[in-house]
Amino acid sequence: MLRAYLPFAIDLARHGYLTVIMARRGYGSSTGHFSGRANDCRGNSIGDYAESGQADADDYRAVIQAMQARPDVLPTGTIAAGVSGGGFAVLALAADPPPGLAAVINMSGGHGALATRRFHQNCNETELMSAHRTYGATARAPALFMYSDEDQAFSPRQVALMFAAYTDAGAPARLEMVGHVLGHDDGHALIASGGQPLWRPRVAAFLARSGAAYRDGLADEPRPLMSAVPDPLGTTGAKVWFWYLNAADHRAISVAANGDVWAVAYQDSIEDAAGRAMAQCMSSGAEGCRLLSQDGAIPDAPPSRAAAWMLRRVTVRPGTRTVLWTETRWNKGCVATPLAAHEIVYQPRHGVLEGVVETAAVSALNPAARWAHCTHQVPVRRLYYTPDAGFAGTDTLIAEQVTHSGRRALFRVDIQVDAARSAAAAGPAEPDAD
Repeated sequence: MLRAYLPFAIDLARHGYLTVIMARRGYGSSTGHFSGRANDCRGNSIGDYAESGQADADDYRAVIQAMQARPDVLPTGTIAAGVSGGGFAVLALAADPPPGLAAVINMSGGHGALATRRFHQNCNETELMSAHRTYGATARAPALFMYSDEDQAFSPRQVALMFAAYTDAGAPARLEMVGHVLGHDDGHALIASGGQPLWRPRVAAFLARSGAAYRDGLADEPRPLMSAVPDPLGTTGAKVWFWYLNAADHRAISVAANGDVWAVAYQDSIEDAAGRAMAQCMSSGAEGCRLLSQDGAIPDAPPSRAAAWMLRRVTVRPGTRTVLWTETRWNKGCVATPLAAHEIVYQPRHGVLEGVVETAAVSALNPAARWAHCTHQVPVRRLYYTPDAGFAGTDTLIAEQVTHSGRRALFRVDIQVDAARSAAAAGPAEPDAD
């Protein structure tokens, strides 16, 4: 689970922070007493919520103290961020702050939600609000509350009550409610990479407002690594290959004789990564399992002709909502066929995506085309991109397309945000005549 925090940690590092990902005592494989709750709500009687959060805050305090002892860490300007129970803990930390604490970020935070996520049930909602009042009475470091309105642990009503209890007691805080987290049914996964377009601009604005950003501008973010998909991987393995290239070490990718592929990353050693990748292949019952690559090495293999990149370049004006592509599909008889399915494999880092599906007459989409006589109404998908305020430069989008006939392709869109040039929206995608 800690690996899910890497995009957030990297983003804070780009703001100038030496960033540490930690597991509180009893969580994951860490040692110590678990301060959370059992699924049947034992340990959540009146008075226990605030005490539990304060116990977790002690773990943050110990990490901060250890880091501030390093010569490359400043004694002031510390940011503490937490997710779920960690978000609750950083509010407790703000109530009794260690030296140098500048601000806290509470993402999807709270305590006592049932593990089954049933209708936002809480073991003791009254005590949840009481703990927030207790923390808010003494907390004076700025706090950012950030939640999805699709969070299955804490409802928008509960979030509003928690925020009011905390701020009515005198604590400075800002609440940001956001929408759907891409790729997740539960908005409690806001920290995941699919939530990055939601939390990234809000965290940056919060750091600027609180005076906690150490850089006037962000450090450059590396462009995603993209190389030709090697044989024997085909279209089904292209997305896995891209993920593997851009994952953190240690990592490995295995392949079976039939082209099925497995990839693992974030392992403690290259041996662990290779062992897990091979074990996944062999446990599937596939034949001819072998390692294709370790730690991002490009294998000595010809590129797969079936998995070539489909590249598109679009220039947009700063702050302008622009169409990246328009897509519709029909056959030679002017009858619509289902739109292809798309999965966003790599989110743009400096803008927001918006997908819209509507209907239009075929003849209105491209009057000069050979199908301009078609008057049928067909579904049209348009994907819009709006760059972040103040951003100029190159952004990247990568998506996998799967047509109704099962054909797969990887799209890469290079987006140039340039005030000096006119916006050039991509025209209709060439339809398939099936």
